[in-house]
Amino acid sequence: MNVVGDVGDVGAIVFGAFSRCRTVHRTAKATPHSSSTRVGASVADSVGQLTRDGFMTSLRPRALVVACASLLATVSAVALPVSLAHAAAGSVRHAAVSHSTSRGIAPKKSAEGDGQETEKNGHYCDGCVPPLTYLGGPVMDTTGPAGITITPIYWAPPDAQPFPPDYPAIINGYIDNVAAASGSTSNTYSVTTEYYQELAGARTNLAYQITAGTPVVDPQPFPADGCQVLTGYDRCIVDGQLVDELARITAELGLPTDLSHFYPMFFPPGVMTTDGTDADSVSVYCAYHSAAPSGDNIIVYGNEPYEESGCDSGQAPNGNVLADAAVSVLSHEVIEAMTDPADTRAWNDAVGDEIADICSNDYGEALGSTDPNNASGTQYNQVINGANYYIQTEFSNRAFATLGMGQGCIQNEDVLSKPVPVLRTAVGAVFTEAYPNALTADGASSANIDTLVTDRLGDVKVGDLVSFSTYAVSGDGQCGTLSMDSVPTGKDGYASITYTASTDDVECAVVGIDAQGGLASSSNVYQGSTQQFAPKATDTFPTELVADGVPTTFTTTFTNPTDKQIDSAQVTFAIFPGQGANDNVTADQVKLEYSTSGEDGPFADVELSGSTIDAGAIQGTIGDPRAMMVPVGVDVGAALTLTYRLTLDESVPTDGSKPLIGFEAYLDQVNQATGAGTTLADTGSTDAVVTAPAATPSLAFPPPSTPETTGAPDTTEGTVTTEPSTTDSVSDSTEETDDTTDTTDDGTDDTRRPRRTDPDTTDSSSDSGNTIIYVLLGVGFLAVVVVLLVQLRSRRSLR
Repeated sequence: MNVVGDVGDVGAIVFGAFSRCRTVHRTAKATPHSSSTRVGASVADSVGQLTRDGFMTSLRPRALVVACASLLATVSAVALPVSLAHAAAGSVRHAAVSHSTSRGIAPKKSAEGDGQETEKNGHYCDGCVPPLTYLGGPVMDTTGPAGITITPIYWAPPDAQPFPPDYPAIINGYIDNVAAASGSTSNTYSVTTEYYQELAGARTNLAYQITAGTPVVDPQPFPADGCQVLTGYDRCIVDGQLVDELARITAELGLPTDLSHFYPMFFPPGVMTTDGTDADSVSVYCAYHSAAPSGDNIIVYGNEPYEESGCDSGQAPNGNVLADAAVSVLSHEVIEAMTDPADTRAWNDAVGDEIADICSNDYGEALGSTDPNNASGTQYNQVINGANYYIQTEFSNRAFATLGMGQGCIQNEDVLSKPVPVLRTAVGAVFTEAYPNALTADGASSANIDTLVTDRLGDVKVGDLVSFSTYAVSGDGQCGTLSMDSVPTGKDGYASITYTASTDDVECAVVGIDAQGGLASSSNVYQGSTQQFAPKATDTFPTELVADGVPTTFTTTFTNPTDKQIDSAQVTFAIFPGQGANDNVTADQVKLEYSTSGEDGPFADVELSGSTIDAGAIQGTIGDPRAMMVPVGVDVGAALTLTYRLTLDESVPTDGSKPLIGFEAYLDQVNQATGAGTTLADTGSTDAVVTAPAATPSLAFPPPSTPETTGAPDTTEGTVTTEPSTTDSVSDSTEETDDTTDTTDDGTDDTRRPRRTDPDTTDSSSDSGNTIIYVLLGVGFLAVVVVLLVQLRSRRSLR
């Protein structure tokens, strides 16, 4: 063992032999994640065994863009959990994720403790189910005077590509500053003090007490590649090789291996790693933490690859975007290890996610910028011992319980000591959508990716830089390419890029992170054979309505073709201005009800807000993300069908020559912790013309009685009046409806027809059927009038 020079100007031990408005879709519509070694009792003993209904309004305004004469096509997609192989025996790996554009996926023990490891999209936790609950396992030991010692290790053989000089310097400086700030409540580590361990009825909370260990440079040659080396990389190290090297290092240096020591292993450029399964650092994860046996003790460690793409937030307050990203990744893994280090789980949410998983890529509002010449790319949100960093938030049970849905991720405990905490002022919501969400794996097919950014009042944010990245959620191979890494939001609040498919069968998530608010959301694209798992949406939206106060009935159906439950789901219904519409419709002119039990109900009101021209859309949300879930099916796709009754007030503008409004519905998955979300499936938009109610002519004598029609609604729902008509008017109406259908069809099911029904009967006659009845009644009525006039004239001539 030799003590030699510095790494990145920081002293180190070197040893060994070698040194929119939400976009409306007018052109197309969707059709119908081992066995593990337990931490033994002796290990636990050696470290002292330390010891949260109804309907809700939308979490984010959906259609807040200035009205357009023609809204462009875009939107739709998702991230669904997918099974992976078991982790390698001998260690238990946790959340292989990390901040920002971090790629998720790492095997974790299920919350049910059934011994099966499952994989979650830890990168962006739409399906998380907070709060965190204590499951009985150990947390890391902060009871000693040194608390937790973090010792970074840089595996850097002489023949490997060198680390950039400032890379380890920034990381080591970060660890030093975190240690120096121990006990403070102004950075993310303070959040860990909410969590504890219980042993024999005694509760011991974690303390924010960190000690910076002396950095270690390991010049040991890499072993033979343990996995396939992908294009662009030099070596591939598997988890078992990493554990073996850590065991050798700690033994030779006499470094403690227990629950009060954490060893993050950093790899140089050109080295990819795998976690013992098919998950790799190139396309799946940014980092992970784990624990492995070491004699009678345990090594708690982190796998920290050098990530040249996909793991940064676009921010570089210290001048190196990759090193600044590595700092946030490290923060993620250290804090997860503190609260959930071992095989016996300590702090997880209901589906097995950890404290940092729930808040992955969520940063919160920035405090400032370190470079006025590049303010949008050098922002910081943490000041730790006087140094500036851009680090993801962490989940707080206190914040979630006190402030509610979408407010669980915080930057520090100080925000909870304020009389009225305001966690997000610059940005209220970020929503990312991909359309279409299923592509052929041909290297050419593309999807539009749109990230909408709004403030807390629902107004769009203009000029907010959004950084984009992609990672593989499931499947074999690599994701496609993005047209741009970052782009500012336009006047409509959208930052838009294009995703072009690769040639691999893979499900890929595209992530958008806004700079001003530090919020992130993702949307999934299903390539090749994975298209079969893409959630789908169908509808029976009407193309013709009457502003007469009578309900029109239609449906939306969202199908989940996977064998995984979609958690935290809700449906957003939007009414946009029709293509070319100039007249405004407001929410108070529309009544919307829905039922999950079909046309017979019962029906519940949907709270609507907004207007079509002035605000961009009328919208309402159906379902509470905390409770509503799409049913699942293993062999067959399960579906959620909603039946709607839409009523237009007589004050609604009417013009049968062009569509007034357009309908669209979205199945969303919401991150309960941050309030951001993603669209899983999108019906696409259907335009509808709105005509005036029929007028009853004024007569000098009462008209003859006419038989009651089967389609006439109950008086409690409104009254249908008959209208004199002609064959020509019927023909014009039919042509008009056909034209409207043509403008919205383009690949949709052409069997869809507008429907108006009596909600109190089982009759489901179509609008065209009702029109024919009206015409026949009108013709009959006119015939009676003619006969009466003839009779009157005859009587007069007889006198």
